[in-house]
Amino acid sequence: MKNSILHMFWGFIIVLIDTRIETFDVLLDPVGYLFIYIGLIQVSNISQRAKTGLTVAFILIIMSIPAIVMDPNTIIFGFWKFYFLAVNILDVVLVYYIFLVLIELVESHKEFELKIRTEKIMKAYLAIILTVIFLNTFSLNFSLFIWLFALLGIVGLITHIVFLVLLFKFRNLGDQLEKNTMEG
Repeated sequence: MKNSILHMFWGFIIVLIDTRIETFDVLLDPVGYLFIYIGLIQVSNISQRAKTGLTVAFILIIMSIPAIVMDPNTIIFGFWKFYFLAVNILDVVLVYYIFLVLIELVESHKEFELKIRTEKIMKAYLAIILTVIFLNTFSLNFSLFIWLFALLGIVGLITHIVFLVLLFKFRNLGDQLEKNTMEG
């Protein structure tokens, strides 16, 4: 299980970091989603929710291919703006299913304190990221409030980092859960 959590962790790191040379994404988002997909495959035998996450991750592997050569931040309107909005929303859905997988794992091993913390982080993550995505759709119309959108970007980044820290903590828990399963 440690490897599955690490695959998901590094997959999200690859997707989160957008390093570009001109418009080419050096850290390919499809590769990041592939890592997440591999991590979900490894836990799908013990989590039903991971199977749904697999479907979302597979869709994102395919849908993120145009992001390799197109910078979503430079697209102002049209089909591609809606396309990248759909990718962002699917990314949130994927994170939601990973949260459900994590909650399922701690429930099965009676780690109720960690379950409560994970649920709180999940609710905050979803509320913040969906608000950022929603308000970002108006960013072009409200250029006077550029500071607000910069602040929202920072809050969104911090929210992603909190999720990554939680996911990374689960890698340590993975060893403990596997050890408890072998002993019990």
